[in-house]
Amino acid sequence: MFDRLTAVLGSAGVDVSTDELLDVLWLAVALGAGEPEDGPPPERQAGPRPAPGPPDEAEDALDLDVDHGGPGPLRESHSVEPPQGLYAPAGPGDRGRPSRSVGVHGVRALRSPRALGRAMRPLRRTVDSRTELVLDEHATVDRMAETGLPEPVLRPLPERWLSAALLIDDGPSMVLWRQLADEVKALLQAQGIFRDIRTYTMDSGDGTGPLVRSGGYAGARGGADGLRLDPTRRTLVLVLSDMVGERWRTGAVHAALRTWAVRAPVAVLQPLPERMWPQSPAGPVERLLVSSPHPAAPGRALTVSHPVFPDGMMPYSGTAIPVLEPTTGQLVPWVSLLATRRSCAPMPVMLVPDEIPPLPPAPSRPPSRPLSAGERFRRFREAASPESSLLAGALASVTPLTLPVMRLVHEAHRGDGARFHPAQLAEVFLGGLLRRRADATAKSAENAEHEFYPGVADLLLDTVRTSVALDTAERVSDYLLRRGGEGPEFRARLDAEGPGATWDLPEHAGPFAAASPQLLRRLGLSGGEPPERYPAGLKPTGYIADEPESPAEWFILDRVVPPLVSFAGRILADPTLPDMVRRPAEHVVELDRAWAAGFGWPGVQVLNTVGKALNDARITAYRDQLAQLLQWSAEQLTESTDLVTRQMRGLIAIGLSELGMTEAAVPHLRSVIRLSGVEHGPLHAYTFGARIHLHEMLFDAGWLTEAEAEGRALLADFDLVTPDQYERTMWAYCVQHQAFTLHGLGRWREAEELLRTVLAANEETDGSLLSADPLSVVVWLSVALSAQGRYAEAERELRAGLLAAEGRPADEDTGGRHMALAALADLLHESDRSEDAEPLRRAAVRASEECYGADHERTVQARYDWLVLLNLLGRHTEALRGIEELEADAVEALGAQHTVTIRVRHLHGLIAADTQEHEQSLASQRRLLDEVTGLLGATHPTTMALRHDYGTVLRDAGRHGQAEKWLEALLRDEGKHLEPGDSMVAATTLSLVEAIASQDRVDEALAICHKLLRTQVRNLPEGSLRTAATRRQLVRLLAGTDAYGEAAEHANVLWSVYRGALGEEAPKTLTAAHQYGLQLHRAGRHQQAVEVLETVIEARARVLGPTDRATLRSRMRFGDALAALAVAHTKGRAHHEWAAVREAAVREWGEEDELAQMAAKALGARTGEP
Repeated sequence: MFDRLTAVLGSAGVDVSTDELLDVLWLAVALGAGEPEDGPPPERQAGPRPAPGPPDEAEDALDLDVDHGGPGPLRESHSVEPPQGLYAPAGPGDRGRPSRSVGVHGVRALRSPRALGRAMRPLRRTVDSRTELVLDEHATVDRMAETGLPEPVLRPLPERWLSAALLIDDGPSMVLWRQLADEVKALLQAQGIFRDIRTYTMDSGDGTGPLVRSGGYAGARGGADGLRLDPTRRTLVLVLSDMVGERWRTGAVHAALRTWAVRAPVAVLQPLPERMWPQSPAGPVERLLVSSPHPAAPGRALTVSHPVFPDGMMPYSGTAIPVLEPTTGQLVPWVSLLATRRSCAPMPVMLVPDEIPPLPPAPSRPPSRPLSAGERFRRFREAASPESSLLAGALASVTPLTLPVMRLVHEAHRGDGARFHPAQLAEVFLGGLLRRRADATAKSAENAEHEFYPGVADLLLDTVRTSVALDTAERVSDYLLRRGGEGPEFRARLDAEGPGATWDLPEHAGPFAAASPQLLRRLGLSGGEPPERYPAGLKPTGYIADEPESPAEWFILDRVVPPLVSFAGRILADPTLPDMVRRPAEHVVELDRAWAAGFGWPGVQVLNTVGKALNDARITAYRDQLAQLLQWSAEQLTESTDLVTRQMRGLIAIGLSELGMTEAAVPHLRSVIRLSGVEHGPLHAYTFGARIHLHEMLFDAGWLTEAEAEGRALLADFDLVTPDQYERTMWAYCVQHQAFTLHGLGRWREAEELLRTVLAANEETDGSLLSADPLSVVVWLSVALSAQGRYAEAERELRAGLLAAEGRPADEDTGGRHMALAALADLLHESDRSEDAEPLRRAAVRASEECYGADHERTVQARYDWLVLLNLLGRHTEALRGIEELEADAVEALGAQHTVTIRVRHLHGLIAADTQEHEQSLASQRRLLDEVTGLLGATHPTTMALRHDYGTVLRDAGRHGQAEKWLEALLRDEGKHLEPGDSMVAATTLSLVEAIASQDRVDEALAICHKLLRTQVRNLPEGSLRTAATRRQLVRLLAGTDAYGEAAEHANVLWSVYRGALGEEAPKTLTAAHQYGLQLHRAGRHQQAVEVLETVIEARARVLGPTDRATLRSRMRFGDALAALAVAHTKGRAHHEWAAVREAAVREWGEEDELAQMAAKALGARTGEP
């Protein structure tokens, strides 16, 4: 559910990871807890809800009943006095107003450090030390017992397998990134991955000194020259640089990188986005797949390949140097390369040649002249992005400027809907608009005062909306209130008198933040403390950043929360649990005493994720414990009706539903809805939010009838209010879930209409309505179209959606690309285009790894789907190698009893069957089947799927009688627990038909097949491909009993179904047409057969080629039909067709080929069935 809430905030311009979101919840200060009795409802401050995925998508838990606005204990009435402001420190010569020095926390330069840390966890390994030994007590005792001699046994101590050398570029353009460098170093030190970390500076400017020196920045140099690598230990070389210095341009840095890569893995950490990377003399940076001979191999040993083209088609040479932005999406493939010898996805790579070509001579330049303000402004606007231009306009209202202040202003404006990247500040800072003040006295570049060149600020202010400039201080103030600042503290000046005040604030200074009373309290300054709510000496203990405001809230934190945190601690203490359970449990423990004013304890949402993971992994002992705890917690909250208690109770209800206890959860959530209706009104946004959660809960639990009724009532109530009375995204979210519900009920046309309504509304709002990736809605639309037999239309929708998403940055993907690729692969496979589906399966794996991580459930499922397809394509060796690796990964990440892990283990046995190892396959499948039956029962859908495949392997092994009895028993159970039109029932029935027909009981098999077809025609839409397998089986069985006329009728219908679903010239369509012509010929309807087969030959020759085997086979049957007409001129044509078939078959495959012999036999002056 946090993935969805993160996506909501991302669409609103707040780019936070899940871990950062958890920090936000307990760092935030409530803006108010009530609403005016007579006024309109306040606006919701939460972001829009994201578009949901398919039924197995992770759930979110947005506010059920949370008051985000209105007057409250922290909201002050407007004062007639001008508000105080916060200013950057001024120079020593400035005089004017009084001000005091205060500390303000700035912006963190490194985004999502916890996510980056998790991405680096695979590097946390140990090896035996080569130098440090310790006494092995047990081995010493054993040796003394064996030899009688007091001879000690020593063993090497474990140590980290990697060291790190961090090279920080100290060129002129890197001033902006020094805070980033400090945070990168701190991140590396905090991971516990490296044995030691040494820091060096690299002079990429136009100096003539050594390139690399140990020590700090330019002002503190004095260390030894050069980078020293220990030849006996692996050392990772990480270069932090924007790659724009003169020595990058001349190739001097590239030569050094190539030298270091001979002995160590080397990578460049690039703070700029890829579109701003400078042209390298070594050539362009390309996204490639990278592999190595062993983990943490030197860069010189890396090999690269194109992510799409086959190996060898695109030759590459040179030393591969990965170039990475400090984001999780780019770090994960690089960590995968270091840890597993291959990158899990393409990543940017710079190929440094052995000889770097010399630079062309620099053109002569005229003497430089001072640029006018207009010229500086024009040059900046021509090169800058729109977001950077907007930022420059906002900064123009602030004076003086320092780097921490610039970062704060940039961060505060990221909610404007524009794309945000830290490098946008670099465009402004390095764009020729700013200069360092001549009288600046700050010793560090970080705190130096800057100003715009004369006249530039006025030009910038003229190009942006007035509100951008006027609201800058207010925006920064709001940001500091909401986030409290995350980066290092810097000194600012508060416009106020008092102790320590000095008269050094210039009259012309412009504030970067408005110092409201709330902000002053956040900064630890006096600003009007809220009244004490408890008598002196009786205030509850456990004070934290945001503290509960009432006894009911303290009851939650002191009585309800501790048992839940203790449960999460027990999970963390159990090393046998899979990662999908332990990771969220760790977050719960971190949020032990966290509290968000107006919301409550944020850990309850993470705990629901723990519950879902326990339920999915089928860890029943812990699941039952958590269920009891949540039931107890909900019962403790039934007496209180305040806002936070209702919020907590509603989220606990969602947690119960995640554990499979929807019956117990629904009454609690309905009670929250009722109380919210009494407090705020039945049509209030808070009440709508709680009802939407109930709608989603019912759908996720499979209560489709109840969900449809709830959704219908919700949409009717939305029609009663105007859009300005609620978030329109709430309406869109409700419409989507109602569409999913209708799809589950088989009402596909209605589902399609609702999904198209949402997509159209999203286009009308320029994409702002659907906060998450709209591709997820397109995927559901394609599924609804496929269910109606409109396969070509579904494919067009998916391809158009993927094409539209190509231009979006990778960090904006919330899973829609992975879903769309997987859905398109499913569609192509169902359309008998499995070869075309295989690249899409591989792309889906990469998209899932980039979006969710390599060990996420969706990534494991994507890898499984790809291996299933490889096996179907006959690439059994690849599939077997992949499934052996995936099985271990699935058990570690998801647990042995997770449904996806069971499927992976099952596929291992199916691959053995497909390679004719039937007995081995049956033995392994039976072991797994017995285990799953004991776990889930014989009639669970997963168990019945395993039972079906076991029966088909019995049939393929030639044990037809056993297969028949096995499949009959399964079919009886499916009839009791599944709908007659269920696809699983159809698959079992067809497998049973084959087992019976193999025992020469064709009439009995035909009867079963006819009955199945009648059921499908009654329950499925006209043109559904799900009837195709049944008709194909009927054609085969009828032809075997010489019932050619009826066989021709079914082949004709099959041809019509394929034409409508797949197109006139699809392979399956032409195969069905060929069968139709053949059965017409066998039924004696030769003229019709000639007409049909002639059409097939023309299409196959055009699509497949005139000498393709399928084309020649159709020509062979065409000749047979011509000969059967017994007309003089047709006999000559028949002879011509047979001769052409024989000539082509002999030329392609030789005289012994079956088709060549069939044609030779026909040419032997007798026409008959070959």
